[in-house]
Amino acid sequence: MATSHFQLIVISCLWVLISLTFHEWAHACVALCFGDETPRIQGRLTLNPLAHISFFGSVVIPLLCAFSSFQVLGWARPVEVCPENFKHRNFGDLCCSLAGPLMNFLLAFLLVFASEWACRHGASWGSLLLIGASCNISLGLFNLIPIPPLDGAHVLKIFFRMSEATFVSYASVGTLLLLILINIPWFTTGFAIIHRSVFLWLDTVVLSYCF
Repeated sequence: MATSHFQLIVISCLWVLISLTFHEWAHACVALCFGDETPRIQGRLTLNPLAHISFFGSVVIPLLCAFSSFQVLGWARPVEVCPENFKHRNFGDLCCSLAGPLMNFLLAFLLVFASEWACRHGASWGSLLLIGASCNISLGLFNLIPIPPLDGAHVLKIFFRMSEATFVSYASVGTLLLLILINIPWFTTGFAIIHRSVFLWLDTVVLSYCF
């Protein structure tokens, strides 16, 4: 299925919105599983994108990335949790932080599988699923970067037992650091190499074990 550059941008941004929704929903579900009702009370246990999107992180950043020919990235409004409510605080906090990226990697695997199935049955829309897989790999990797508001920052906080005050100070410059980072050539090159490696690995796994 041939797509123009503009169509590719629109499709990629739509996939980012869908993927971010599942990403935040995964955070909310895991938090609830560990005993924290906060996401449910705040209406985050839903797959409605409007409950999760951030105008800057979910709309502006993906568009900027798309028009700059970089991997389409972004973030949504973080799901608020109270680790004090977790049955196992540190383990629960870690699992909750990693739930979003792991959901993206799971979606990427399922989309690669579905795309391969579609291609084998002559369906032309398989390439659209690969765009979704690519977006999910990008989001999964991007969110593991240890800079707020990304999930990797919470993992960093847990492992280094960072105080709340220190983390808040760090978070106050997080968005600026991210904007600087995605404009550094060595970062964009390295990110593209890792992204491609993960994509090829997933494709190899699907072809080797699923068909």
